[in-house]
Amino acid sequence: MTDAADDDVRNDAATTHNVVQGHSRIHGFVVQAGTIEGGVHVHPPQTPPPAPSLQAGIVLRVERNGEALEFFDSELALLWVTAALGPQPTPTLSGPVHRDDAPITERLATATRALTLTGTVLSGHTGNVTAVAFAPEGRILATASEDSTTRLWNVAAGSPSGAPLTGHHDGVRAVAFSPNGWLLASGGRDHTVRLWDSITGEQIGQPLTGHTGAVWDLSFSPDGTLLASAGMDRTIFLWDPTTRAVVGSPLTGHTSGVDTVTFSPDGRLLASGGGDTVVRLWDPLSRQPVGAPLTGHNGAVRALAFSPDSRLLATGSWDETVQVWDTATFRPVGTPLMGHRNAVRAVAFSSDGRLLASASMDRTIRLWDPATGLPIGSPLTGYVNGLKAAAFAPDEPLLASADGSTVLLWRASTEPA
Repeated sequence: MTDAADDDVRNDAATTHNVVQGHSRIHGFVVQAGTIEGGVHVHPPQTPPPAPSLQAGIVLRVERNGEALEFFDSELALLWVTAALGPQPTPTLSGPVHRDDAPITERLATATRALTLTGTVLSGHTGNVTAVAFAPEGRILATASEDSTTRLWNVAAGSPSGAPLTGHHDGVRAVAFSPNGWLLASGGRDHTVRLWDSITGEQIGQPLTGHTGAVWDLSFSPDGTLLASAGMDRTIFLWDPTTRAVVGSPLTGHTSGVDTVTFSPDGRLLASGGGDTVVRLWDPLSRQPVGAPLTGHNGAVRALAFSPDSRLLATGSWDETVQVWDTATFRPVGTPLMGHRNAVRAVAFSSDGRLLASASMDRTIRLWDPATGLPIGSPLTGYVNGLKAAAFAPDEPLLASADGSTVLLWRASTEPA
């Protein structure tokens, strides 16, 4: 199976069979598919026109909206085609919306506080945005896209900062800034990690090679001495950003592709999650596992985020839930946070730790109080595509989220309810 299909169809005997785990090109408003045994959730619910018949055993390739899908199961392909040929819903937002940098405003209220949200749209990518990351000072945002480029944006102006960063030979899946903001790392389907000067936009040296599958996520250690890369080859590489050399042997243990990786802010832990549904914790210095894997999710773990004080770890999964864990006991904190109707692709804590955001392929972002596990206000809606990425700015309540080929910046101001 090619890397391009790895994110869409998982067929791993160690976990579940014929599992669709993929992009908005399968999920979002079109279809969400779990295991063949578990059924398929089709959106929208309108009855679609008849689909063409398929013969068992063929590989079907479908192109839609400029993206290609490959199916290795004829029944699943038939289900997708049936859904895809149906009418698509019209996005709604409770307030005025213009996708040309005009304000987007929505008011959310709970019994304890209210949030006034205004949004700005960043447009420029020609492919779906797969990752977003703020520079440490919060003035620059980096985005990765399936158009094989990385872009830098001036957050205050809502405009590009320099030309696109080119070099990857396939879609870019991950971006991360070093703690001092000077280095930007990107990883992609071409199996490489690339380092860039975030000021000049120049690539630094040759690509970092070693992965035998697509690089799905990146994270710098808090002191900047390590860069972790998560790969579809089921490994995690640790790199020295200065020497550009691999540090030790790859971390192994996941039985499926590693989708997400992140360091704790205190540098004590490295967390990873993947298609095997578990979260693994590692000691970054010894490169040894810490405790037993965290279990409880029933789908691939595609999102990880530590709280600013490193005491909590939030995980998001294809099982449509978010779970918060205590990093001292490695036990769940309360029950899973439920409400999403499709896979959770991103989780992020605000800089003060008072907000937890979850972004889903159901085209919504939900805000939670991590202390109580209760939702804050109504879901943020108005998105056209399933959401693949979200990140809070480091010094203000500004949330960046990816909607197809665009990025929406939500700025929240808190006031008494």
